[in-house]
Amino acid sequence: MKDIFKDCDKELIEATALNTNEAFYFDVPRRLYGISLELQEECGVWCEYLSQNQWHKIANPILANGSKFFKPIKDVEAVKICSNDRIGITKVVFYTLKIAGLIIAGRFDGCGARLMPFLNALYLSSKFPQYRFGFVWVTRVDTAKSQASKQGVQTEDMEIWQEEEVFSQRFIEQYSYTKCLEKNGGKMIGKSELVNEDFAEEFGFFINHDPRLILSDIDKNAFKEYPRMFDCIEWSPRLQSAIQEANKKAQELGEFVVVHIRSGDIVFDGLQNAVPAGCGKAMPIEIAQELIEISIKAKKAICITGDDVLEVELLRQHYAKKGHIFTLRDIAPCEYLEMERILFDIVFMSKATEIYSGGSSFAKVAGWIGLGRYPKMYYPYFGVKRCYEIINSRILCDIEGVHYLQKVYSASAAFLFGLSCGAEPLALLKHIDMAIAKGPEITWTRFAKLLLMPFLAQGDKKCLVDFIVQFIKSKDTLNIPKSTLLVLQTPYMEKYCELQKVNNIPLDSKSLILEQLQTQNIAFQNKIKQMESFIDSKTRIHSHLAYKLGSAMILNSKSLWGYIRMPYVLSYIKESHREEQRKYQEKVAKNPSLKLPKLESYPDYKEAIKEKQCFTYKLGEALIKANNVRGGGRIFAYLQFFKEVRELKREFKEKRK
Repeated sequence: MKDIFKDCDKELIEATALNTNEAFYFDVPRRLYGISLELQEECGVWCEYLSQNQWHKIANPILANGSKFFKPIKDVEAVKICSNDRIGITKVVFYTLKIAGLIIAGRFDGCGARLMPFLNALYLSSKFPQYRFGFVWVTRVDTAKSQASKQGVQTEDMEIWQEEEVFSQRFIEQYSYTKCLEKNGGKMIGKSELVNEDFAEEFGFFINHDPRLILSDIDKNAFKEYPRMFDCIEWSPRLQSAIQEANKKAQELGEFVVVHIRSGDIVFDGLQNAVPAGCGKAMPIEIAQELIEISIKAKKAICITGDDVLEVELLRQHYAKKGHIFTLRDIAPCEYLEMERILFDIVFMSKATEIYSGGSSFAKVAGWIGLGRYPKMYYPYFGVKRCYEIINSRILCDIEGVHYLQKVYSASAAFLFGLSCGAEPLALLKHIDMAIAKGPEITWTRFAKLLLMPFLAQGDKKCLVDFIVQFIKSKDTLNIPKSTLLVLQTPYMEKYCELQKVNNIPLDSKSLILEQLQTQNIAFQNKIKQMESFIDSKTRIHSHLAYKLGSAMILNSKSLWGYIRMPYVLSYIKESHREEQRKYQEKVAKNPSLKLPKLESYPDYKEAIKEKQCFTYKLGEALIKANNVRGGGRIFAYLQFFKEVRELKREFKEKRK
């Protein structure tokens, strides 16, 4: 280990006129992490330290007339330089720390993914002042833009500047460790690791972008303080000016919502590798349209933004006459370059009353520093089944001019969402065929179709066998990434391998693929659980039968036709809910890790309590109560129900006054 700590974090204690094997006692217990030594004669020495009345040896001897640094040792009362001979020590310097260690943000990908660990590290160092915040910052060329350019797509430039261009000089001097540490993606850090000083690195920790342990171990309301954490970052004059301009523009516009459409490598570069793992992170254009139309109906001003410049502009033009629609390009100064525009976009987005996005780190940062929470991510917001329905209903209604890879991604997402919610194989085949037709160069889609085909084969299997043989000869199976295997369910693979055996078709990669599938299944389930953890408690309440029934009654009470069809609608909702619960219980029985957490554990639990007291929920509860009465008493139960409805209307009408 080398000495990476800054002068403000350490204290050097010098001792002279000391001999080997003599103990040097500190005035108070110290946190020792290094020794620099000058001896009168060359000899081999080692070090021992006294802590809690016991002497301990520091691993590995140090060279005479040299320095040694090591993982900090706390509560050191005394140190002695040991040797087999009694030698005079000309000078010894003990390096001690005033802090426990460092929490370093050192991610090296996009700006959003870098700022997330920044905020996590700043928050933890504010809650645990014995630790010091630090960062490692490296430049980065926008590889996604390069790949998109090859496809003829214009995207926003996300190049990362050097730290001297990004931060103030004072901030760099105080917190930058770029010159002495390598970049590192980091790991999650919990309370126990911080309290027990269970360091992952010799100096402390590299922290990652994931705040789950912060929310569960330290403070479920931690995000409320993230706006203040962002304000602690000292930017360069150019970027500070961009931030001020974003605040000014947002204030001038008043209230607005943001629909952030992430494409990036998942759409333009990673189609062969990243689509399955990135499903839910990138946003299909059909989902964006649904969110825009919901916001238009709510009479909201809408900012559409994303990295595919043409797609964003086509959406703006498509909806221009239907509401107040604008893009970040409409309001950001045209002279802004990479990081100026990035900071402008994040800060402007943070001022929205709501942010709709996929799993974009960019949008998450904006949500954390503005809303004090996650943005509304479309996957948990709509749910798997509704996502499938939205894409399925809109996928053939092209907005002219959208790049073909966007439609490939939409078809792929429809296939994956449909696979997750149990759509019919024929419907899945339609989407995967569309993806193959629009993007024949994509490997994983042909593999997905291959796994699907055993479920479609009827009678003569010649066509199916020919397809498989052709596929294997092309050696595409060698290019199947693990991320694809995560989302392709075991039954498909088992049927596929069974078919290979029946038809005596050799497949050297069969055992490898099955092994990968089994290994990666746990990671896939953890990914699903993580995505479901982003669902807020309010959304969970909206999935209750009482809320669904209440919402349907209110919606259908607005017209005569609505009243006529209401019994059928309510019956359908009840049956659908029962089926959803049955499937959920089956999944949990097979894999207990998929069980959703208790409502009480959610950061916004108070919002859930309020939601259960709303008119919609109470109305549904009253109907369920009436439906549960059996026999001749049901007619009186329904009479009581209508009485309760009148009372609820009166009660909530008075509350609104």
